[in-house]
Amino acid sequence: MANFNSNHLQEILRLHMQSLSPTEKNPGEMGGGGRRERKKLQTRGLLMESAWALFENFGYERVSMEQIAAVAEISKVTLYKYFPAKESLLCEKLNAEISFDINAVDSHADKITVCVTQLVSWACTYRIYLPTYISYRLASPPTDENGLAHIFSQMTKCAAHHVGAPSPLPPARLGCYLEMLCLGAMRHWLDNPDFELDQELHQLLRLGLGWSAPTPAQAEALPYMGE
Repeated sequence: MANFNSNHLQEILRLHMQSLSPTEKNPGEMGGGGRRERKKLQTRGLLMESAWALFENFGYERVSMEQIAAVAEISKVTLYKYFPAKESLLCEKLNAEISFDINAVDSHADKITVCVTQLVSWACTYRIYLPTYISYRLASPPTDENGLAHIFSQMTKCAAHHVGAPSPLPPARLGCYLEMLCLGAMRHWLDNPDFELDQELHQLLRLGLGWSAPTPAQAEALPYMGE
């Protein structure tokens, strides 16, 4: 664990927070629920951004949970209540940076193309963090509440609407399966510089959402396993 001057840490956090949008600074303001719930969201956001400011300035490996708690001016007990491990803080930040507005693209085929383009950009931007992110994400219980699985789950629902028939697997489950496949492709890309990540992701999404290509009449014959 590296030793950093506390004043220096606070200055780093101050500058980092200045660079954020109002929504990023105060995530609780955008959430529903009562004041307690908004406070939890604000605390969670502060911890995530504090960790990220340290990761970016000193390197992920050199930063400890103790230092994250110190720069956020929050106790270690509280930090561990929100994030059980340093990896979970990194995962939270990278998940927050995955953005894809499905409704902004009309064509179903174009949704896949735009999604792949944004995922490749995301992977390139955070490449140095991906080994840790991928390992932690694959070792965690599958969920479509955030990250790639959330995007793919939403795309599955859009695909079902596109063909006028339900998906062959529940959207949440299919979204998690597609995330695992895409993370595996990203892992291979990290180890093989000449690997065409965009082409691989495009093929994986076409494979996972290929059931949406038939006509509505054909799609109705596909097996359905419930919501």
